[in-house]
Amino acid sequence: MSFKGGAAELLVKGFLEESSFLVHRAAAGGMTSYGKGKFFVRQNDLFGCVDLLGIRRGLVFTDETWAVQVTTESGRSKRRRKMEMVEWPISWRISIVSHETMYDPARKRGKLDFLKIQDYTGGKWCNYEFVAIDVKGLEARRKARDKSAKEAKKILKKIAKGGNTPIIPNDMIQ
Repeated sequence: MSFKGGAAELLVKGFLEESSFLVHRAAAGGMTSYGKGKFFVRQNDLFGCVDLLGIRRGLVFTDETWAVQVTTESGRSKRRRKMEMVEWPISWRISIVSHETMYDPARKRGKLDFLKIQDYTGGKWCNYEFVAIDVKGLEARRKARDKSAKEAKKILKKIAKGGNTPIIPNDMIQ
């Protein structure tokens, strides 16, 4: 089963974060009615076609910016056309990414999850790059980061209220 929509975006966001990127995810806009009891959520993609924008700080002159559109295999050609209409900075990596699952012959059973990445360089779409991913591991680490962030916010609120300064657990200090 391939991930779609928000779940796929979170999966790719986790992959980028584990690759040392600071990631901004385009947030959905408000709901709009188009008939009695019918609604849709207005999407707020960056540049009208990017779901995730990752920035990785490097040494002098080696900063990286990666613009990613997450899609399904069937939506790939439509997303390509949208991305081709934008004049991208030459230094940016521009990609369309989809989550794919296939049978893993090495394990005799079970599935292998991977990201199918296609870059847009010099006005042309390049060959696909396949990156194996650990879906359960990515989700578990994302949940752990979210939990740590919530605990840190609670501690900061307590300090702001003038309460006793709590002891911060070692696993929250990075």
